[in-house]
Amino acid sequence: MLLAIQPAQLNLPFDGPRRPRLRKPHVTQRKLRQRSFDSPRNPWLRKPSAARTSESSAQKRTRRQRDAFSTSAASGIAATLIAGGRTVHSTFKLPLELIKAAVCSIAKQSGLAEVLRRCKLMVWDECTLSPTTALEAVNCSLKDIRNSDDLMGGITVLISGDFRQNLPVVPKGRRADAIRACLKSSQLLPTLRPLHLTTNMRAHLTSDVGSAEFSNSLLALGEVIIPADTNGFVNVQGLSTVVPTPATLRESVFPDLQTKYNNIQWLAGRAILAPKNTTVTTLKRQLLETVPGVLHIYKSIDRTLDPAEMANFPVEFLNSLHPAGLPPHILELKVRIPVM
Repeated sequence: MLLAIQPAQLNLPFDGPRRPRLRKPHVTQRKLRQRSFDSPRNPWLRKPSAARTSESSAQKRTRRQRDAFSTSAASGIAATLIAGGRTVHSTFKLPLELIKAAVCSIAKQSGLAEVLRRCKLMVWDECTLSPTTALEAVNCSLKDIRNSDDLMGGITVLISGDFRQNLPVVPKGRRADAIRACLKSSQLLPTLRPLHLTTNMRAHLTSDVGSAEFSNSLLALGEVIIPADTNGFVNVQGLSTVVPTPATLRESVFPDLQTKYNNIQWLAGRAILAPKNTTVTTLKRQLLETVPGVLHIYKSIDRTLDPAEMANFPVEFLNSLHPAGLPPHILELKVRIPVM
């Protein structure tokens, strides 16, 4: 993962008795913090494992000093894993259309602007999912709100992410568009100095050998250490179990779903991920058919608010739309079936 820290005039003595420790030869949390805040450059830490221990320690220290701080994440799922976390769009009032010269919708006389003026620390998790225009918009807005020409208005900003995971999604964009939207294309990146953490804290603290081996295999795949064939394909037999058909996949992940669908703990430990929503919809419908019970069908409103626009937006066209974040036109449910 990548952790970017923009130093400011903030005295955080991270040497309290609750600091987490890492074994040698890895960089300890205390030395890492000292390097981060004492460095004349803007450092960023690239790490493949969880580093929320550093983030939570900084938040606790800031809270004890009664200074304001902000925690946010690029996605809603990541925001739920942070205490008091919100999405960056909600925190900084970012526009939905992040163009090159976008700014945050925060008035200088608003209460949020006053909080940002008192803020000493900001945490931005999964920053690699955000386009570079989001970070630049926050930088421009903070400079204006705090009347400062310093980077991020002089606030210490801690950003984390992993370039080996998903990059910013550009709808109907080409590879060049995705690279242009990536944080590595930002004009703010040269101001950061890289630091590294290499210990998977989840596997280290639980002493789980299987998780450690799987983590090392994923890192080898992300670092292109696993050799590819002449066509550029990588053999992932050691990382997964290949099944011949979607039916075999469903049975492997959800065996005996007809009798175990009431077990919430059993369902919570299983999931099927797919790159396309159409595939997810098909698998969901097939799994729903195996669950006993009456199928309840709910349809969305299929008419326009203005009757004069009905000719421009026929019912068939409205029913074919699948907006992101909204249920489909036909929602099929059964009693005691979990809904995400």
